[in-house]
Amino acid sequence: GDGVNDEMLVRSNFIRDMKLDIYDRWGELVFNTTDQRTAWNGQYENTGEELHSDTYAYCLVVTCTNDLSYTMLGNITLVR
Repeated sequence: GDGVNDEMLVRSNFIRDMKLDIYDRWGELVFNTTDQRTAWNGQYENTGEELHSDTYAYCLVVTCTNDLSYTMLGNITLVR
């Protein structure tokens, strides 16, 4: 809420297709998008319900303009 790192956004000129899924510690999907213009702002499915400070897992699958596909798994810490 301070205007610094308030959203997680995937951007690249080389991504043709993408899918970003974010899960809570119990494996519940709390956010997903296939649009590079849609950012995660720490809310449950962008409903306005703010999620608690915690560590969330993400899975990012991209297909680049050269038809190579990549999968990234990791975590992101939400601090309020």
